[in-house]
Amino acid sequence: MDWIKKNPEKIFAIIAGLIGVGLGAKNILEVMAFPDKFVVGKVPAKSELPTPENDVVLQSAAILKAPFNWSDKVVEIGSGARKMVPLFRSVVIIEKDGRLFDLADPTEDPIREPVENDWLIKNNLDYLFSGVLEADPDDDGFTTVDEWRAKTAPVDAASHPAYWYKLMYVDRKQKNFSILFAADNDPKFQLNIVDQGRRSTVMVLVGETFYDGRFTVLGYEKKEGVNKVGIKANQSVLKLKDHSTGGELAIVFKTETNYPTYFAEFNFTLDPNQKQFYVRVGESFTFAKEPAVSYKLEDIDPTGASASIKLADGEIVKLDKGILTALPDPK
Repeated sequence: MDWIKKNPEKIFAIIAGLIGVGLGAKNILEVMAFPDKFVVGKVPAKSELPTPENDVVLQSAAILKAPFNWSDKVVEIGSGARKMVPLFRSVVIIEKDGRLFDLADPTEDPIREPVENDWLIKNNLDYLFSGVLEADPDDDGFTTVDEWRAKTAPVDAASHPAYWYKLMYVDRKQKNFSILFAADNDPKFQLNIVDQGRRSTVMVLVGETFYDGRFTVLGYEKKEGVNKVGIKANQSVLKLKDHSTGGELAIVFKTETNYPTYFAEFNFTLDPNQKQFYVRVGESFTFAKEPAVSYKLEDIDPTGASASIKLADGEIVKLDKGILTALPDPK
């Protein structure tokens, strides 16, 4: 006992050695038992083998050997519509009202009539949007269909139809104009003019054009007569050409001549600053958006139903009262 108390580490080593020997013996026994655990059972012999499916094998071989026909296919949608589409080309197929539209086919009907599908695609417009033709993607005041008719770019504000298509003739206005042959100092004559309340005086000669080009003195006739009270008086006559109306008038010395002049009231719908402005027949006008381009009011229908304007290229167009002129379909 004294030896055990004096040598505890030796006792611990002896116990550990015995445990190791025991575990080793256990592992040896388990390894020796492996063959019993992996015994392969006997497979019973079959007396007959199944008949090989030669027909299926021959059919499969024939399919593999035959050349494959890569061709376009017909696609069908739930509504029953059918459309031939190419096999090796990506196309856009749209269904609308139960039928298919091939947007890559130049002969296809327009999905947004009357505008061609190709034009919508080329200009990157959303053809799936039902209101695409009435939209204004470049915010220039003209709709997509307006730009299509004018052959301009619907996504470029600098490219747009002519501005006069946004000019609305509103009404005909009548205002009195008076002219007085005030002084007869042949060969120079004094004329007093009252135009819309504004008074002015001009000195003119025969053959001279005055009042911003509106009138020309065609001739002078020296005359004397008896006035209303029976006194002998100067009744000489000046003959004038009114270029705004194309007519002629004769004005008698000291006799005020009054006659109506007509104005067109316009509304340039693209500019709130020109929502209401007036132009006298025969006068020219411009738009603030394009001050370099001049238009001229040629005439107003006597009934006031329409006004005619001359464009910068000399063409005369008629504007119906209260209606914007529609752009023609492209040819």
